[in-house]
Amino acid sequence: MDIDNPILEARTSLAMTKTALAKALGVNLSTVWRWEKGQLPISPVVKRALEQLVAEKGSAA
Repeated sequence: MDIDNPILEARTSLAMTKTALAKALGVNLSTVWRWEKGQLPISPVVKRALEQLVAEKGSAA
């Protein structure tokens, strides 16, 4: 994952919309927007959840 913007990198890799990613992570759409804009720090828990989503996609391909 891109260290500068792991949310955008994961979302692009997963071919998900911001809305779909927000739903998958159980957060508000505005939270995803703020993460991608660098306005809100990304917690380690969210980073792990993103890694898990990407890994699941990779194993399903």
